[in-house]
Amino acid sequence: MKLFCDFIQPDKRKDYFSDIKPRRPKVPPKDHITCEDIDLILGVIENLRDKVLLNFMFETGARRSEIVNVRIKDVRIHLNYGEVFLRGKAGERMVEFINSIPDVQEWFRHHKFNKDPDAPL
Repeated sequence: MKLFCDFIQPDKRKDYFSDIKPRRPKVPPKDHITCEDIDLILGVIENLRDKVLLNFMFETGARRSEIVNVRIKDVRIHLNYGEVFLRGKAGERMVEFINSIPDVQEWFRHHKFNKDPDAPL
């Protein structure tokens, strides 16, 4: 836009943009959740399912709607990493995870419908 205004009227560019102020971020960086915060939260959660879901969401960056749509068949655990197939607002995507593998494996062992691949995570 600035280049266009320079081209049309080079001497009046400052007049066009003097009242425009840059947008400020809605959330200051100091208000973001840190890894230490997540570790503190995970340390007090007693329900395995809630612990797995929170850890899984934090590590994969998945939205709530994407986590709700995850089925057992969408999660694959390999030797050194895991993959989850997410469907949601951003479309379909495959995301890798590492740190939550032990929790996910434990959840699969305790899952009521672990033999049904179409069961929700």
